[in-house]
Amino acid sequence: MLPSKKVLIALALLIVGIGAFSWYAYNKNSNIEYTNNETSSVALGVASSSQSTAKEQAYENLPGWKESLNDVMPSTKNSSATSDATPEKLTLTDTFARNFFTQYANLQQSGVKVTSDNADQIASDYLKSTPLPTITAKQYTASDLSLINSNQAELQNYRDAVTAIFAKDWPNGNPNELNIFQQAFVNNNPQALANLSAVIKKYQNTLQDSLDLAVPKLAVSLHLNMVNALSTYIKTLQMIGLAYTDPIAGLAALNVYQTNQANLLFSMGNLRTYFINSIK
Repeated sequence: MLPSKKVLIALALLIVGIGAFSWYAYNKNSNIEYTNNETSSVALGVASSSQSTAKEQAYENLPGWKESLNDVMPSTKNSSATSDATPEKLTLTDTFARNFFTQYANLQQSGVKVTSDNADQIASDYLKSTPLPTITAKQYTASDLSLINSNQAELQNYRDAVTAIFAKDWPNGNPNELNIFQQAFVNNNPQALANLSAVIKKYQNTLQDSLDLAVPKLAVSLHLNMVNALSTYIKTLQMIGLAYTDPIAGLAALNVYQTNQANLLFSMGNLRTYFINSIK
């Protein structure tokens, strides 16, 4: 009895849904604050949390599969027939499923009896124990920036420019990403994820404008921490947006969403602290 790719995807979608709800509930009840005032649009506070990850919570609530497991992956014969064609573009879910079926075949060959009763559990255990894909976002270095001296005048100009960027570009209204997650996963409305595009675009504008800034040399490290955290957060949101078409990508992103969001807020808070302490 061979579990189907559809079953793997269904399980991943289930975890994505539970995971997104867990993140939404956490953020709704946490004391993370986004502060926006006249002195700096990057003021904020970040609260630490000892909560377990959404991935762990999701696994505790996995139901058994009750559907028939009768699909199979493409045969070797079919694969070889298209070997000369343009290589197929695999989603993270496709790659994950192929790796699972390889392990599944090895399990059968080792003498483990696989039945309709234990096939779902085997697949559940595999999805639970196998490392999820990592999020790879572009990371910038000092060579990507225009560097200037760090006298008081330049620092003040830099602070004012950063403040202006966040005032202009930063997403402030509704829907924000948490609202969208609730609509998509809690209310089971996949179409709501399309609204992430507008939010992501605003973050991308913030990133691009931050990269175009003239950065004082003394602030380079803090500036890079901020833009790289923002780059990773953007990639995280993009992958969550794929949750219903590439659920493994969505699951991988949800698994690190809180961490990547906190890293972004922390980097912004450090930059604001630098402004307060260094600019008179």
